[in-house]
Amino acid sequence: LPCRGLADVNLVISHARRRKVIREWMAERRPPGPTLVLPKGADANSQELIIWEGTVMTAVLDGLSKHGIYNAQLLVCRGWSATALQLQCQEGGQAYEVPLDWAREHLRHGCALTYASIQARTCRGTVQLLDWDSRRFTRRHLVMGLSRACAAEAVWLGP
Repeated sequence: LPCRGLADVNLVISHARRRKVIREWMAERRPPGPTLVLPKGADANSQELIIWEGTVMTAVLDGLSKHGIYNAQLLVCRGWSATALQLQCQEGGQAYEVPLDWAREHLRHGCALTYASIQARTCRGTVQLLDWDSRRFTRRHLVMGLSRACAAEAVWLGP
């Protein structure tokens, strides 16, 4: 499982590492062309979002479904208007339109996720397992991380 740089989805133990990986991923993969910037929301845990068509995000909810979207759902940006973001479920294909204010508070980039938040999700594209050298990393994290990818050649251990 040789490291091949940042993957489409990078799994981490801590939220601090997740934010760091998101910054690195954005610097490496942000395409030229139109982007939507949503500044950090009022919620203490919200983060600035820089979105373009095709960006994968995850919903962060208090356990209740909002706009038909559930917690930890992987969503792909399909476009936006002055007031709303058009999303599509990566796994089921359902289409959603959510207000930009709601998106600012409840969406995070899906390029870096914690092992705990990726349970029961299937990741399209490549998956990198990070923090495997951490004392908090367990066999359970390894099994969960390896089983998120759609193919064995699409997963690797990061540095």
